[in-house]
Amino acid sequence: MAVPASKKQQKLPDSVKNAFLPVLHAGPPSLINSHPPRHTAAERHVPHAKNGHLTRWWRTAGPSWQRKETLPPHRPPRHGRRYPPLIHPGGVALTAPPHHGEASLVFLSRPVTQNAADRIVANVPEVKGGVVHDTGKVPGIAETDPEPEYHVNTLLAGCDVRANIFETEEAPVTVFMQQSCAHIEYPRGFDPKLVATATEVIQHEPSVFVDAACGVGGTLGIVAAQYDIPPRVIMNDAWGYAAYWTAVNLNINRDTLGLEGVEMHIAYAEVQESPVRKEPRKVADAFGGDGKHYEVWWGGDLHQLADVLPKSVDLTVIDLFGKEDRALMADTLHRWKRETGGEVFIP
Repeated sequence: MAVPASKKQQKLPDSVKNAFLPVLHAGPPSLINSHPPRHTAAERHVPHAKNGHLTRWWRTAGPSWQRKETLPPHRPPRHGRRYPPLIHPGGVALTAPPHHGEASLVFLSRPVTQNAADRIVANVPEVKGGVVHDTGKVPGIAETDPEPEYHVNTLLAGCDVRANIFETEEAPVTVFMQQSCAHIEYPRGFDPKLVATATEVIQHEPSVFVDAACGVGGTLGIVAAQYDIPPRVIMNDAWGYAAYWTAVNLNINRDTLGLEGVEMHIAYAEVQESPVRKEPRKVADAFGGDGKHYEVWWGGDLHQLADVLPKSVDLTVIDLFGKEDRALMADTLHRWKRETGGEVFIP
């Protein structure tokens, strides 16, 4: 006679019992005839919060809800097709599927309406308040275009600022980003870009390190600064939101980096008004002990960026989109070395 699963579990050590988790159906929730109650954030799994409570409130908001917005069993979400819940903060190593407390999820969706977004934020405690209308386009700019177009998603309700935590050999790096203005970036246990950057910094011991396309959070520049080797670190991006949040992240990680503070030179409203620019403009300065001076610039023309850099640059990382275009990447490296000098690499 087979022993019921519950009795089997009773015979197991406590450490093994915790591995038994409820099997949750990820398909469409059942029809409801009344508004669901507001629950407290009692550490529910994503399927409970997402396909249960969240989707129910969505359905009560009107016809924008579609059956395809739920996840069929055993099928992972695809970006732009179904809304992936983004964990805040993300990147923490887990030994089991996560339970979520209040304000720990951000989700993206195409058909969600203002009414549905407002109801979800007000009634699903796990949702951080960042409900972003996803049009299927990646937020940001096409960095390789001469006259780049840009795209941002629409924040419908609450706050879409979330954090990732990247583990490094020195110390964790906390990177905040505004999800409606940034592509989805998520930490992994092993990140080749972080490893490549750390290796190059240790090998070349630069006095001046430049992250010429620092991206949504300035992660590579902050990792380089962690090693206390380059007293001067300069980060730049053509996308104003990337440059702005890079400056914010210098301040977030100031204790780890040994910085006394960060002086901002632009307002967030300026980025909102015109998020793309070619000519370099300084966003922030940060100073610390032992002559540390970190800078953040905002400008898309790398040739003009060279005009505001120190005369001698020892090491540069250029992390551009479009790495499959090998000819373009080779030309970018060649031009940078010719105009700026020093060692340069693409992670």
